[in-house]
Amino acid sequence: MDTQGTIYINQKRVTLAQFMAGAATATDVGVENCPSLTALPDLPAATYVRVGDCPGLTALPNLPAATDVHVWNCPGLTALPALPAATYVRVEN
Repeated sequence: MDTQGTIYINQKRVTLAQFMAGAATATDVGVENCPSLTALPDLPAATYVRVGDCPGLTALPNLPAATDVHVWNCPGLTALPALPAATYVRVEN
């Protein structure tokens, strides 16, 4: 993953190592401006997911708990996973 971007877990900026260690229990995840990012780790507890300006992103993991998903400026993303809990999904550009 490109570490030049910004990564948040539960509204706190974290390092790549912290993100990888905390991804399984994170409920609020934000990833922005990571051009080399191609995929995210599993995010089973994430209810709020926002990913933007990641042109290399080709896939999102399963997001079974996600109620709010916002993805923007990720042209490599061609499909979304099943979002069974989602009440708000926004995909831009």
